[in-house]
Amino acid sequence: QNIEASLYLKYGVINAAQTPEARQKISSARKREIAQMTVDERRLRTQKAREAVNYESSLEVRVKKCLVELNEDFIPHQFLWGYNFDVMLKGKILIEVNGDFWHANPTKYVAADVLLGDLTAEKIWLKDKRKVDKAAAEGYIVITLWEDEIRQLGDDALAYVISERIYNARNR
Repeated sequence: QNIEASLYLKYGVINAAQTPEARQKISSARKREIAQMTVDERRLRTQKAREAVNYESSLEVRVKKCLVELNEDFIPHQFLWGYNFDVMLKGKILIEVNGDFWHANPTKYVAADVLLGDLTAEKIWLKDKRKVDKAAAEGYIVITLWEDEIRQLGDDALAYVISERIYNARNR
């Protein structure tokens, strides 16, 4: 009790791990530990938190509406190998709905453009490539739909483009 009272008076906390010095040491140790992890290990460490997020963009909603109209059975937000894929169809087909900003649409950005904190377009492209390459290595085909493409098309035209890409993916 004396220790808790002393900690509270000096630092405003009752647990020694909450002191600024201890928090700094814990933070530094955690950063060193994470820095030594591979990309896949970091992804696995945060998978539960990412699975808990069920956000759907308006673009994803439109694409899923088209899939329903096309009578395609699909699973939204499929987590495979630590990656979240927007849609999974039968026949090992995955659909990614890429926002122009979040995925650094190459028609709008150059490799050196900084988009998110210190993330350049090139780093975003490499991250997305690792994801698509992993899916391909596991026998999946990834169809990518870009925001600018989706926004340009009406619902019927979008459904046509999606059905055409699914057909092509199934007949590779």
